[in-house]
Amino acid sequence: MGSVLSIQSKKKIFRETAHIVRQQLHAKVSERTPLKLRDFLLEFLRSEPQVKVVAGYMPINTEINILPSLRALASIGITLCLPVVSEENHPLKFKSWGLNGDLVVGKFGVKVPKSGKFIEPDLILCPLLSYDALGNRLGYGGGFYDRTIGKLSAERNILVFGCAYAGQLSCEPLPVDNWDCKVDGVLTEEGIRFFG
Repeated sequence: MGSVLSIQSKKKIFRETAHIVRQQLHAKVSERTPLKLRDFLLEFLRSEPQVKVVAGYMPINTEINILPSLRALASIGITLCLPVVSEENHPLKFKSWGLNGDLVVGKFGVKVPKSGKFIEPDLILCPLLSYDALGNRLGYGGGFYDRTIGKLSAERNILVFGCAYAGQLSCEPLPVDNWDCKVDGVLTEEGIRFFG
């Protein structure tokens, strides 16, 4: 009689596969890919004037590059901020950042603003390993974005877009815990896929 895998064990298996898939997609990426993301995001924001503050991220390893998107957002007057890990098992905080602002290496090797004030975003752009057709996002296992999305969405209306290659879509539903938070959409080189 076979044993039933726990959600955490299933997530571990999915993460291992998703890392490989993302590496393969990243190796074949076109230099146009980040520009496509930028264009789709700008088109969306034209119809969302209430979005004034956007949280981005500094891409590392094989994460999809959103830097052209951040530059374009700054050029149209959007305030940018970047995530900062303040404490383990706590939500992220977001520190304001200008394109020429200095960055320092924070926890987990991620670059964070050297200075700036803490602000709350209207739209969060977050990296991911995989996503499914239901809007579930598979992250790295630290739970930072889930805690952050849960906290902020309980306080105010926010939007959350995962940022990924279209090929990171899982062909089957991702394993989820009851604390996992769905994203409102996923921004890819093929467009923004929205979830109800």
